[in-house]
Amino acid sequence: MNGFEVAYDALAHGARGHDALAAETRSAQRALAGARLPEGALGKLPQSQEIAATFAGQYTAVETGLDGLVRAFEQIGTGLGLTIETYRDGDTAVADAFRVGER
Repeated sequence: MNGFEVAYDALAHGARGHDALAAETRSAQRALAGARLPEGALGKLPQSQEIAATFAGQYTAVETGLDGLVRAFEQIGTGLGLTIETYRDGDTAVADAFRVGER
């Protein structure tokens, strides 16, 4: 290969894949919200509140992690989409610069 070639289909595939990952991660967030232990689920034993607090902390940590993943997947998908647009705009600008007799 002589020069530079952009694999638009591969970039678009990556963008769609990351958009799908973001959507799937949002689904996991909704499922996690429904899986939280309700108040009093562990009974009234002395350690129950400590155990419940530990569960709550773990859920919060997972939710925070999932939020980060959603943002990252969305940013990557958006970035790949913008990369496609930038390359296409550049290709058009270069092609326009070399068109003869159309100015």
